[in-house]
Amino acid sequence: MLSKQQSYVEQYDGHTIVYDQGPTSWGAYVENLPVCFSVGDTFEDTQRLIREAIAIYLDERTPPGSTRE
Repeated sequence: MLSKQQSYVEQYDGHTIVYDQGPTSWGAYVENLPVCFSVGDTFEDTQRLIREAIAIYLDERTPPGSTRE
């Protein structure tokens, strides 16, 4: 029997992050950045990892010599 799953949504750096709790882990994805997703053992791990994924994605999309706002 599976335990009740939870979902949580937050705004971070102008992006909507959706967190879903599974039976043994948490997953997260960014609604407007489909390539950014993460899985972790705890909510806190998943939150840290998805925020890192957003930063990496945005840094890679920023042209050399310019700054990300």
